[in-house]
Amino acid sequence: MGKEITNYGDRIAAPANLSDYGIDRRQWGTLVGAIFPSAQTPEAVLMAIQYCKQRNLDIFKRVVHIVPMYDSKLKREVETVWPGIAEIRTTAHRTGAYAGIDATEFGPEKVRDFKGTNRSGKSYSAKDVRYPEYAQITVYKMMGNTRCAFVGPKVFWTEICSGLGGTRVPNTRWQENPYQMLDKCAEAAALRRAFPEELGDTYAAEEMEGKTIDAGDVDGEPAETQVRKDPPRKQERETAEPAVDGGEQADSYEDRYMQNLASVSALPNFDVGLTILEKDRAAIGEELYDRLVAETESARATFCKANRVPDVIEFEIKGHLEENAADPVAIKNIHDAYRVEIENLPAKRRTAIEDLIDISLDEAARVSKDQPGDPDPEIEETDASEEGTTENE
Repeated sequence: MGKEITNYGDRIAAPANLSDYGIDRRQWGTLVGAIFPSAQTPEAVLMAIQYCKQRNLDIFKRVVHIVPMYDSKLKREVETVWPGIAEIRTTAHRTGAYAGIDATEFGPEKVRDFKGTNRSGKSYSAKDVRYPEYAQITVYKMMGNTRCAFVGPKVFWTEICSGLGGTRVPNTRWQENPYQMLDKCAEAAALRRAFPEELGDTYAAEEMEGKTIDAGDVDGEPAETQVRKDPPRKQERETAEPAVDGGEQADSYEDRYMQNLASVSALPNFDVGLTILEKDRAAIGEELYDRLVAETESARATFCKANRVPDVIEFEIKGHLEENAADPVAIKNIHDAYRVEIENLPAKRRTAIEDLIDISLDEAARVSKDQPGDPDPEIEETDASEEGTTENE
């Protein structure tokens, strides 16, 4: 990267501006020699340092990992930084809402042979590999005074395991510790489902090892990077086809979109789906576009009923406020109806929602006052009372 390099005799030369990262020579030696013994470049170690600094994590506790991945655009392996399961657990604990986890439920044990050939033509194989078919974990989260269960997705061993040399043949670690590795991946998936705001699409290093980086337009967000295996895992979303022409392709687009829609586990992803549809609207045609938009809205409504997470509560309140923007009485009723759930939101989101309701009330009152209409009932009643008094006199 053009940095001046000073060789301190460590396994990897340290950058001359090492002190800018809050690391001294001795700590650098520990990082490249013990914490990241497989790292190949100083840039990878610096990325890990910066990641931990931004997340307020102790890098010497091995909370992140440097993972080599094949970049399909560069046609070579690159070093990437991913959090370990420990960092994902830490993030969940920091919310103050993490309330425990059930024992992992494993599927039946399978035995099979694997073989495959990588891009260089090298063949790999493994015989009589034993592994659990899947793993699933339930995570608990406090929502107010209620301990709520979030059942994680089933994570299948053959879909998530890391391969040898870019093949689907499981590597030594996954062969020797099949239950342990799958357990970590299932826990990460369950924590993402329980804490979507804090974890989003944060994948663990155990999930990303051996995967391929495909650069391009992903989920309607250009220039982002998607990581996936070949073929893609069921749980992962795929890029919408850039063009659709003809019935067979249209069916393929619809089938794939509906499969992705069925796997959505976070409220914002419904908006991602609508963005994709809007981008592909001209290619797929108005009829298919309208049908898939309707399916997306229906799926979002179903998700909201089943998942009372902060994203859903906030989404519902905003929707009700928009529908009743000019009705101060309705806005007060909305506030009363959601009072308990608002009080149990995280502090920042609770304040934001309260401020939004106050602003909506002020705006509704202003609009109501500016609109011509019937005289104020209180004024009418006063006038009538005064008239009655005059007549009696």
